[in-house]
Amino acid sequence: MKARLSNGRAACSQAAEKIGVLQLLWDKKPCLIAVFALLSLPSSLAQRALNDIPNPDPEYQLSKLFPAEGFEISLFASDPLINKPLAISFDAKGRLWVASTTTYPHIKPGELPSDKVYRIEDTDGDGAADKRTFFVDNLLIPTAILATPEGVYVGNSTDLMFYKDADDDGVADSEQVLLSGLGTEDTHHIVHTLRAGPAGRIYFNQSIYIHSYLETPHGIRELKAGGVWRLRPETLELDIFDHGLVNSWGHQFDFWGQSFQSDGAGFEGISYAFPGAAFRTTVGVDRILPGLNPGQPKFSGLEIIQSRQFPDDWQGRLIVCDFRGNRVSSFKVEDSQSGFLSVQQEDLVTSTHGAFRPIDVQLGPDGALYLADWYNPIIQHGEVDFRDERRDQTRGRIWRIAAKERPLVAPPTLVGASVNELLDYLKAPESWTRTQAKWELKHRGTSEVIPALRSWVAGLDPEDEKGDHHRLEALWVTQALREVHLGLVEALIESEDFNARAGGVRVLEENPGQNDRAFEFLERAIRDPHPRVRLEALHGLRALGGTRSAKLAMESYSESMDDTFEFGLWRTMEALEGDWFSEAKKDPLLFGQDTRKLVYAIKCLNHTEALSPLIALWKEGGVSQNAVLPALQLMGELGDDSVLALVFEATVQIDSEGDSGSAEILDALLRASGRGRRSPNVSVVDVEALLSSDEEDVKIKTAELAGIWNVSGVIGRLEALAVNPDTEEKLADAAVEGLARMRASEARPALN
Repeated sequence: MKARLSNGRAACSQAAEKIGVLQLLWDKKPCLIAVFALLSLPSSLAQRALNDIPNPDPEYQLSKLFPAEGFEISLFASDPLINKPLAISFDAKGRLWVASTTTYPHIKPGELPSDKVYRIEDTDGDGAADKRTFFVDNLLIPTAILATPEGVYVGNSTDLMFYKDADDDGVADSEQVLLSGLGTEDTHHIVHTLRAGPAGRIYFNQSIYIHSYLETPHGIRELKAGGVWRLRPETLELDIFDHGLVNSWGHQFDFWGQSFQSDGAGFEGISYAFPGAAFRTTVGVDRILPGLNPGQPKFSGLEIIQSRQFPDDWQGRLIVCDFRGNRVSSFKVEDSQSGFLSVQQEDLVTSTHGAFRPIDVQLGPDGALYLADWYNPIIQHGEVDFRDERRDQTRGRIWRIAAKERPLVAPPTLVGASVNELLDYLKAPESWTRTQAKWELKHRGTSEVIPALRSWVAGLDPEDEKGDHHRLEALWVTQALREVHLGLVEALIESEDFNARAGGVRVLEENPGQNDRAFEFLERAIRDPHPRVRLEALHGLRALGGTRSAKLAMESYSESMDDTFEFGLWRTMEALEGDWFSEAKKDPLLFGQDTRKLVYAIKCLNHTEALSPLIALWKEGGVSQNAVLPALQLMGELGDDSVLALVFEATVQIDSEGDSGSAEILDALLRASGRGRRSPNVSVVDVEALLSSDEEDVKIKTAELAGIWNVSGVIGRLEALAVNPDTEEKLADAAVEGLARMRASEARPALN
């Protein structure tokens, strides 16, 4: 094959881009560069001062790898058979595909791309690879790979490539650029982690420093920082699954199709992800979701154990690669309302070998766990010279981890299996088998699969305790074939297991407008007793759009919402602003008589213009009693000067009647006034009234506001409070601060 010169041009421009970006950062934010340098100093010095290069012999390294009790580790592949593995993927025949690079961290001037994808096999079944084929050899730092029945997908710097091998000789016969325009500003952050979703979509990640502009048959798609892309490869329909994280590296799906991610440059461990999720570093959002393990180190590859080869207490555990700490860690996740809790468990592998760098991890067809070991004493790319001789450019290992005294799983025969045999593989305990079976079924096509699938579903044992999961797997097959089986959706949302109900509802999030019963199902799901099912309904309503979707979403509002669910509702109402807001201006009771729902919906929009229906309702006296305080607080935070004056007047009345909440409303006014100069036209009499409040907090906050708003008529009162020895210290301080903030010249003598 001819080398793709576009990749060479991309490599040359990458260096220029990085220099320019750093210069721009220095010109605009030198303090941020300094802080970043200080935070990076310890690891930078450790790398630069490294003199003890470990023995590279694989047997010696193996002696320095320590698996958890009850497990054993063996060498599946090593140099010279392979080198520098970045990502791995098993195909349906059980062969391992390896994307590798000797170019990293940067291509040398004048060189053409020469990185490779290998296909390696264990032909004699002894647990070690003995055959290698060069599949393609003209790549530039390929950081992602996914082998499917149709062909092999490779993330190759600026491009997502697709290769076919028609004669199955292990050498690519054709190549196609599926997507081009992926950013390459940082070689650690370029496209990576190609994952097969449960329903026929392909997911892949990019990280914070990357800006991608992709042209598809359906329009331009942009992602200007970190996030996860979602692709339907046969139509090139592409959207953004979620946003954020620093280096969103690992991504995997659990038994019920829920997503979890790891961050290769963050400190929050595992993150629960779903459509529309936004994590730290997301630009342009008011809210983000925290990770599940604050304070945990940076993790790269991620896998979820679903294999009989592993003990029962390891089932469902998340396995992550800590390449900095030379270890492989594990986490256990548990349900927590609409989201999850994550607790770190024992490490699966630890090592005293400084070049052990696990970066990708996959369950194999035999149920064992396979680790891609980048093998390098030097990590990072900016702290140590690109050409530093200590950088290893030739070695790499694939390790296999298995439970002792437990048999390996017999690899399934997927290629050549009948449709009914493939459907039966959907019942397998191993996630690898189920995933491969679904992709094989998708490859067979609608006409061959759907009739057999209907019969297979009808023949499921009604007493099978895993029956709902079998139905969900079947539903995912129909979704992959774009023939969503509505009977399966209905059966799942009637299940006694909330996981099954949530899984069935998630299917409605993709192209719900093509499903004539989508709204009916979402209406049932939004009223489900379990919050995760309601959360899934929000994803579907957000995708469906329309005023009735927004109204239905607001039915799920509650003051006791958990944080994850509240994020989902916020995301939905913000996304549907164009559908519901114009209707709310016409009818402020769009969401019903409980004004708290209108207040919440407006809060999701977070701009001054959004207040108009609430202000209209307030002036009509139509705000429900339980919403008076939150309504005034929101108007205080978002309103212009005229609205702030209205809020202040209402606060005076509330305080005079002895009702609680005045201090909270004044807090909102202070927050609004702190964001920009505010000068509402308030009466001196009203300010004096609040300075005489029975609540100390009310007097303190009023004194501060009087200064910010330049209410010169109360200068004498503030001066008296400041000098009176009987005044509480905090109030005296607030009076002085109010005088200091006054723009009126009369305030200056009082300060003396």
